Amino acid sequence: MSDAIEWPGFVSEELKRRLLGESTLLLAPSYEEGWGISIAEALATELPVVGYRLPELDELFPSAYVSVEPGDVQGLAAAAARVMSDKPKAQAMTDRGLKVIERYDISHVAELELEKIVCALSAKRRTA
Repeated sequence: MSDAIEWPGFVSEELKRRLLGESTLLLAPSYEEGWGISIAEALATELPVVGYRLPELDELFPSAYVSVEPGDVQGLAAAAARVMSDKPKAQAMTDRGLKVIERYDISHVAELELEKIVCALSAKRRTA
């Protein structure tokens, strides 16, 4: 299996996009996450994600990734193997991932924020 895994280290944005586009799965064995940007990028690139179960990831991407308990290396490997060998499961994960990641699209977020600002200004004008 080690022959099938590349560890490129830091890469440019262009190379990162190419690598994500050529990949089959994102393996996320992180013990802590602030936001999970690598997972968001993988989901947006239509990659299934397998990683350690973390509260932040469960909150941000609840049904979009397969998770195992942190530190369960065997479980992580088994989950990754299941996803890679089950094309319908991988496709279902990809579909769910795209739906989940839509809520973080910059145009969607900007629309919501603009709506909040307009509502706040309207309320302020009514009370003034």
